[in-house]
Amino acid sequence: MRFLRRRDYLTKKFRVALVGVSLTIASAGLFSASAGATNRLTVNPSGGTVKFSTVVKNSKTCTWISDPVISGFNSLQKCLPGKVERSGNIGPNTSGQTRQFRITLTVRGSKTTNYLWTVTQGSELQPTTTTTISQAPSTTSTTSTTVPLTTTLWNTTGSGTVSGPQFTVSPSSKGWIEEWSYNCSNFGMSGNFLTSIKGYGSSEFTADSGTNQLGMSGSGTNHYYDSGTFSIEVISDCDWSETIIANGSGIPAASQVFATTLWSENGSGVESGPLFTVPSTAKGWIEQWSFNCSNFGLNGDFSTSITGHGSAQYSGDSGASQYGFSGYGTNFYYDTGVFNIEVISECTWSETVSAIS
Repeated sequence: MRFLRRRDYLTKKFRVALVGVSLTIASAGLFSASAGATNRLTVNPSGGTVKFSTVVKNSKTCTWISDPVISGFNSLQKCLPGKVERSGNIGPNTSGQTRQFRITLTVRGSKTTNYLWTVTQGSELQPTTTTTISQAPSTTSTTSTTVPLTTTLWNTTGSGTVSGPQFTVSPSSKGWIEEWSYNCSNFGMSGNFLTSIKGYGSSEFTADSGTNQLGMSGSGTNHYYDSGTFSIEVISDCDWSETIIANGSGIPAASQVFATTLWSENGSGVESGPLFTVPSTAKGWIEQWSFNCSNFGLNGDFSTSITGHGSAQYSGDSGASQYGFSGYGTNFYYDTGVFNIEVISECTWSETVSAIS
């Protein structure tokens, strides 16, 4: 069995086909955009439930991506031709600034088609004004040079789609830095590289936007000036590296992760794994995966589709997605409940699921 390449998830430079798209938002009122509209809507500052729907043809898989991340929204799932829908809950915007969400649906079958929506949300908070009182300069001036202390909070290399671990930037730090690079030599053509930043707790509604690139290779450094707990999801066709560095004093080192194995298996081809339970006392769970296409004889696809059951039915955990001759990675998820994983690949693979304690 031969699968299509994972490509063109989300990029400003990619031409997006808008076919038969509709959107409704339920909060204080009902809003809609019919086919052929610009698919740009607003949601109340207090938040609401967003429902995206469209009709697809010749479909096998549907990939939903939100940027910035809507909690539990990003997913890769099988979809049959016909009407497809997905809902996301947008929380209140207390950032003091307008937020804009970009939603992309990538449908793969006999060809690849992309659908795009944009949702804009105002803020519940009004911008504050600051009054500055000028003082005469003192007669004594001092010049000093300070080299900020730095702490690496996360550093990894990978390929394909990976959901990274949580990291914490201390309030006493001077902000944090995302250093990134990607190379599409193994992919054989220009590819996408996207990072999506998610905040937790007091940082839940962070406006940090991550990176969005298209090309054969690239690298860069992004500077952010907030603190709190975050995680980064990398979505790419290519090989990449990510390093997160906090600046300033009083920066805690990255937390050590202790894990208990819930399921581990080696296999090949398409397989639906058994149910496993992540206990409510856990801090989440880890999916460690690898694949090798030596027996297949050429580059192949590797993806995992996560299904939640019971209270975890709408988890939205997106799984892995990679194309190449071989690869490996670790995905971190922060929900609990009962799940199972379906592996879709032409190649041999391994999967290990562990609960975080």
